Amino acid sequence: MSGCRQQGRARPFRIRARLRRAAISSRQRSRHMIRKLVSGMEALILAWLALFGAAAALRIAAAPVPIDSWPAFAQTVLPYGLAALAPVAGYRLTLAAMPPGHLPARTEVPLARIGRWKRLDAIRARAHARFGPFGFMASLVLGMLLNIPVRSGEFLLAVPAMNGNAPAWGWAMFSLMAADLVVMNFLYAVCFTMALRTAPLFPRTLLLAWGWTCRSSSPSPAAFPPIPTCRRKWPRGSARCSRAT
Repeated sequence: MSGCRQQGRARPFRIRARLRRAAISSRQRSRHMIRKLVSGMEALILAWLALFGAAAALRIAAAPVPIDSWPAFAQTVLPYGLAALAPVAGYRLTLAAMPPGHLPARTEVPLARIGRWKRLDAIRARAHARFGPFGFMASLVLGMLLNIPVRSGEFLLAVPAMNGNAPAWGWAMFSLMAADLVVMNFLYAVCFTMALRTAPLFPRTLLLAWGWTCRSSSPSPAAFPPIPTCRRKWPRGSARCSRAT
């Protein structure tokens, strides 16, 4: 009986040891993934520009409106060019603002107000074993980077290429959704780079990006033009079209 009790007592410690080893192994794999991601960013940028450019060229070639002048060509191509260059610009500008080895100052208004938190300066924080975009943060960093091609693919598949020759509502819809994609790609690239640089302003910038995403994913019905609907009058059988409000 005593041996069974000792085994029962030792079982939780074995489970904890296994979980600790799994956490250490996962953290080491995330470190390797982040390092490979950082070292391959230039190749990723070239691949992104090539793939997005090819997809945008196919979308422009299948435009439902004529591209019969240079202004129409610029109106059609420029939104795709800005959407392709926005994440590259966000990545480059954030890298230039936060060079390697830079120790940014701690924010004056902390977000951690609930729980037991200890205030640390930049040097003591970087010396901590769990500091950096590793572990759980690695999945968040990868998710922010993947959000750029996913959102861009949704735009390419759902929105046809438009210009000034399209109806006013079509040109307005294309322009607004393209502008939304440009801002979103830029913000997520900035958040991705700030996470790699472990910037103190990263949580606030991520909240800004999430807020923009939530706002853009819930359009107001007033933003769309009224849709013509037909009402059939009975028993005459004649149809009359009216505009829905």
